[in-house]
Amino acid sequence: MLGDSEHNKTPTFPAKEDEWGWKKFFEENDGLITYVCAWRKWHFAPEVQADLAQRIRVELVKSSENFKEGSSLERFIKSIAIHRCIDEVRRQVRRSWSVQASALSGEDEQGFDFISATADPDMDVVLEVLNREKALALRAVLGELGETCKTAIEMFYFEGFSYAEISERVGVTVNTVGSRLAKCLGRLRDSLKDNRSLWEYFRSR
Repeated sequence: MLGDSEHNKTPTFPAKEDEWGWKKFFEENDGLITYVCAWRKWHFAPEVQADLAQRIRVELVKSSENFKEGSSLERFIKSIAIHRCIDEVRRQVRRSWSVQASALSGEDEQGFDFISATADPDMDVVLEVLNREKALALRAVLGELGETCKTAIEMFYFEGFSYAEISERVGVTVNTVGSRLAKCLGRLRDSLKDNRSLWEYFRSR
């Protein structure tokens, strides 16, 4: 890996069609790319690391015009490399965890951006991504139950409101809150059974 002083120099990126220029650029900077791909916490096999490094090189060529003068070249390369590695972890997690594609529609990318921004060699990125994928899938399952059930479960379990407080906020009796919540939990249980991975995860809790 190159020293910070070299990486922090303002670079002149080759033109996108300048193959020789990019060859020279990667000879000088490939150490950082391969270093990030080889972080042990990714759990990437050598062939995956090699494939990722090539994808990162392609991404750098495409994104070179977004580099701001005076910025750190090391941070620029590292950011792109980490994002591509996060994408690969997510792909592997989804493949091994059998997440339903429909369960992750409308997902919140902000959380994955946070993982990307804070990832380092000591972070268990696979666990972080797996937990966020499960949270997204659970959110999608709640959404499928309808707004009434989603609101009741979120208010009672996530926001900590009592039956009386929910009753006052939604304008129904306390008994209605209780019966409605019981029905919604039954529906949630049935929905979780349809998603084997989620069912196994929450059943063990």
